[in-house]
Amino acid sequence: MSKIEVLGFLRAVNVGAKNRIKMSELVRVLSKIGLTDLRTHIQSGNLLFTAEEADHWQSAIESKITTEIKKTLKLDVTAMVRERKSVEKLLKNPNYQSEAKKDPTKAFIGFLKIEPAKNLIDALMQKQNASAHFSVVGDSIFLFCPGGMGKAKLPAFEKVLETTVTFRNVKVVRQLIELSYFMP
Repeated sequence: MSKIEVLGFLRAVNVGAKNRIKMSELVRVLSKIGLTDLRTHIQSGNLLFTAEEADHWQSAIESKITTEIKKTLKLDVTAMVRERKSVEKLLKNPNYQSEAKKDPTKAFIGFLKIEPAKNLIDALMQKQNASAHFSVVGDSIFLFCPGGMGKAKLPAFEKVLETTVTFRNVKVVRQLIELSYFMP
């Protein structure tokens, strides 16, 4: 088996008063489940680590992270993980690049727990509006909010797509990728 570089995204961590986790505590807890070269980036549940590539590695690691946080920290947190190379490929998508170049601070990637069915994606696309442009590519959502996310009229992504999603600003995602180049 070969090692792969992984980016992890925890949903709803350190947002408001709920699900507060110190990143040093998160590293301590997740080191117990075999994640190696584990690091965090900013205080919102962004992870970098290496893992052994195997069949179903993604769902296995997501489950281990979620279970360990619940068991040890008593918090309900959903984890989404992606191989670094797949996230780099996402950022090179022409549809996404055109929006992100306009203003990267208003461009986001949503990491979905599962890839939604086509009929659900079609239903979501009917909810586009001037304040939020988005497209679904596999298990990710590209989102651009010209007036900023706080002012955007966003659809209930999770309800419409019937899966969990966590969004990250493209700037943060790029920083995670850059940091992964310096992993041991």
